[in-house]
Amino acid sequence: MQNIIGGRPGVTTGAIVLLAMILLAQGFDAPGTINCTGGKTEDFLEAFRPVFLRKALRPVRDLKKPTIVNISITLYAILGVNEKDQLLTSFLWLRMVWHNEFAEWDPLLCGGIENISVPAEEMWIPDIFVHQFVDEDKSPHLPYLLVDHTGQVRYLKPLRVVSSCNLSIFRFPFDIQNCSLTFGSFLDSVLQHIKLGLLMPTDIIEKFARNARTSQGEWELVKIESLFADETMDLVTFNIIVKRRPTLYVVNLLIPSAFLMLIDVLSFNLPPHTVDRASFKMTLLLGYTVFLLILNDLLPATASGTPLIGIYFSLCLALLVIGLLETVFVMNILHRGSSQCPGVPIWARTLVLNYLARLVCYKKVEQFEPESLNNSLTSESAFHVFSSIEQESRYRVLSWGLGWSSWLRRKNTHLFLRNISSDLHSMRRLMEGYFEQQEIAEEWLRIGLILDAVVYRMYLIFMMVYAVIYCGSIRHGVSGIPRSGSSELQCTGSETGPSEESLMAVFEKKALRPTLNYSRPTSVNISFTLYAVLGVNEKSQILTTFLWLRLFWQNELLTWIPDKCGSVEKISLPVENMWSPDIIVYEFIDEDKFQRTPFTYVNHTGRVRYDRMMRVVSSCNLGIFNFPFDVQNCSLTFGSYMHTVKDVRLGLALPVEQIMTNSLNYLETSGEWELLRIEGAPDVLKFGADEWDIITFWVVIRRRSVLYVVNLLIPSAFLMLIDILSFYLPPHSTDRASFKMTLLLGYTVFLLIMNDLLPSTANGTPLIGIYFSVCLALLVLSLLETVIITHVLHRGTLQSGSVPSWVKSLVLGYIAQLICYRVTVIPNSASSNNHVPPTSSKNYTPKPPPSNNFQENGSNIELPPPDALSPGPERQLEMISQNLHFIKEVMESKNHLQEQEEEWIQIGYVLDSLLYRLYLIFIGSYAIIIICVWCVWLNI
Repeated sequence: MQNIIGGRPGVTTGAIVLLAMILLAQGFDAPGTINCTGGKTEDFLEAFRPVFLRKALRPVRDLKKPTIVNISITLYAILGVNEKDQLLTSFLWLRMVWHNEFAEWDPLLCGGIENISVPAEEMWIPDIFVHQFVDEDKSPHLPYLLVDHTGQVRYLKPLRVVSSCNLSIFRFPFDIQNCSLTFGSFLDSVLQHIKLGLLMPTDIIEKFARNARTSQGEWELVKIESLFADETMDLVTFNIIVKRRPTLYVVNLLIPSAFLMLIDVLSFNLPPHTVDRASFKMTLLLGYTVFLLILNDLLPATASGTPLIGIYFSLCLALLVIGLLETVFVMNILHRGSSQCPGVPIWARTLVLNYLARLVCYKKVEQFEPESLNNSLTSESAFHVFSSIEQESRYRVLSWGLGWSSWLRRKNTHLFLRNISSDLHSMRRLMEGYFEQQEIAEEWLRIGLILDAVVYRMYLIFMMVYAVIYCGSIRHGVSGIPRSGSSELQCTGSETGPSEESLMAVFEKKALRPTLNYSRPTSVNISFTLYAVLGVNEKSQILTTFLWLRLFWQNELLTWIPDKCGSVEKISLPVENMWSPDIIVYEFIDEDKFQRTPFTYVNHTGRVRYDRMMRVVSSCNLGIFNFPFDVQNCSLTFGSYMHTVKDVRLGLALPVEQIMTNSLNYLETSGEWELLRIEGAPDVLKFGADEWDIITFWVVIRRRSVLYVVNLLIPSAFLMLIDILSFYLPPHSTDRASFKMTLLLGYTVFLLIMNDLLPSTANGTPLIGIYFSVCLALLVLSLLETVIITHVLHRGTLQSGSVPSWVKSLVLGYIAQLICYRVTVIPNSASSNNHVPPTSSKNYTPKPPPSNNFQENGSNIELPPPDALSPGPERQLEMISQNLHFIKEVMESKNHLQEQEEEWIQIGYVLDSLLYRLYLIFIGSYAIIIICVWCVWLNI
């Protein structure tokens, strides 16, 4: 080893031991440790060499006397917070001050030198670390420390601390976090060896932290508190209280969400009977969903709980869904009058038009009604009047004995009047039917508008109450802060433990197994504490955990009699100067990047205890079929890499139940995974003629599914619910196909954006992936059904002729009864009129009747020339009769075409109801099967 201070290479271990013995013989432990005879710097550095030789031992003359280490920290920066893994990354400066009893000198005898900087690796340094540390130590290394003439050692060390912290994100982005940094020696039994104290008061530490922080970033320092674990002063805990700056999240999350919700509220003012409000709200809902998915990276991801802002967004999404469903419901009511639906039920008319209308201050608009509809002279009475006139005229003609010509004129007049009466009767019946249907439609329209106004006011009240509750929760959150044979060592020349010469002799044998009989194996006992589950990589089949590993073995060369060594029963020694077993984790597949612990504990019987931290990246056969309700069982196999059972035998230091209990007590990072149990058993690994002792532990963990339920299952369920209830949109008067197509595209975009949350692995597809694929297929089938139904509904408008009798019999007769669909009887215009219009052709255009021939009872009556009769009134009456007859036939033709269209609409509605019920049965059965499978696996 090359001497750093003196710069003289080639100093061997034997020379170091010899020099140490000479110094001890000259009174090394006497006051005035360093002899600076000569007063020169070179002499001072040469005199400092014995201090370097003692770097493996605590710098005290009495090993029973504890070393007091005073510490302080300066929080320089908060580098990041990982809510999902429950980690806080900070950068701080650690100051440690302790006393080295062998590094004292008189400045007057040493050229006035009062302090000196020496290499840190040449001095004893306490193994102070942060108990919450869970990652590789990437801190920069400072090579020097400062020693003054009184023996006080000052060591300034920068630390990049990745620590576990129980993060509460319920009130994100207005959350306040309280993370602890516990400093202490890595070895547990420190009551007699190292005690900690504060170098400065806590308020000064907090003041330095505020002045030194140059990187403000997202987090603001609120307070720093310090406390000791107990009166033993073996641990010092600093509570770092930080508050998140919410401006970024308010601007990028809350304000855009509020704007979208305001648009949804104002969209209720769109008239639902003239504007396609459903499509507008559907577009708004999809836009809100995409907004949440794109900004998903800004939201904290943790499986231990859902932040209040996540609940807020979920409820906003639910409100948008409810608003869309309300629009679908209202549009269904508004369009009931446009189809052959019965009138409004009496109870609905009374409840809505009388009570709810007054509740929302709805005023009925008076509609114009023709006075002739209320005339006491009905069409039937007029027809009877004209018939009686005709009979009376016949009687008078016969009784008065008029001539044939006069009687014929009167006869034609009577025929014209009777035809006029019949045509007017048919036209009146058609007009009465039209006004009756219009009145029903207007009544349904009023019902829909009143219900829309009621639901709108309830929607407003609920949103305002929810906004008040959310703001109150945030204010409450901001105001509070969360919390065998023997070989004894000689003690000659030392009454405070084994002598340095005997220890050096053991150190020289560190390359050999510490036993007096090499035919006897060394027993190594193992236990560990699972401190954190850092991550699971399903694609690479890797589990990353953080362990505290504890090893016990017997060093037969390190035994002494306490009574002869000042009653010292236990000492700490550098692990690098001793033999240690090569215990590894067989599943380890990555580089061991974690920091080493420098010391071990040895008691007087030679039992060695070595504690080390391990960041284990191990292979594991991960099954993700039941994601996100999956349970993983990963093995950790501990064993020696080279030593067979002839050299090293393994055993358990603690029962497996105790290992599991300790792991549950110390598991700090709850994060995404929950520890269920730990099982373990020893075994023997055979390979050829060699055998190795191994101990296999099975770590069973379960994924916390809250994150995935909120971000995946609930939005998907909302979209499927919208698809189910979209069947209530009237397909003949709204563009249901476009609505469903928008929904299908939105669901596809939802799956693409949320693809990062789904685990990717080549050994199988998770059940949730199958669930999403089937949901996508159901949306496609729903769209195809809408296309088919829309085609059927519009066959009547395409003049495809009347419905075939077999179709009418099958659909309106059997299928309608099967699904309990009430078919509305369409009145036949031919049954209520005296004439049947020729409407069997596809394009029927009625023609005006001939001007000189009139038909009655199948016989032609040829009228005399117009000049032979009275040309004035009779000719005009004939023209009126012909025009009225033509108008009647046109109206009856249009009415017949409308009846055909209504028949096709009824066919479409029956088929739509049938397919809707089949769709409900299938999707309900599928949902029940999926839920049952997940529940079974969730309870395993």
